[in-house]
Amino acid sequence: ALLGLVDAARKGGDETVSNACGALANLCEHHDPNKRLLGATLDAIPVLVKVAGTAKTEVGITNAVCALSNLAADNTANKRRISSTPGCLQILVQLAASSTPETKSNAACCLANLLADDDDTKVAYGRI
Repeated sequence: ALLGLVDAARKGGDETVSNACGALANLCEHHDPNKRLLGATLDAIPVLVKVAGTAKTEVGITNAVCALSNLAADNTANKRRISSTPGCLQILVQLAASSTPETKSNAACCLANLLADDDDTKVAYGRI
């Protein structure tokens, strides 16, 4: 089911992308097995980052950022995968600075989750 949602986020129309990202966010919230499985899926994180940076709807962006935030929460491997995805940290900083209040909040939360207890991400963030 998770892989089908990743595929929908990659290939779907605007509403499908938004809903798929929202479902991924919900499935990863406080659920370590789903976080590990989704994080280990080679294209899941890059797809979410792409949606966060290019989605045509604010809901899609917000849901993708929320999914990234939930993936990063208390999962060091996912933190590193997310923060090492090209352009991800820059997208999150941009969204935290200038977007809707909900997206700003999710982007700031995602950045906080990425930076918590991970010195490598702190160093990468310092280069932005």
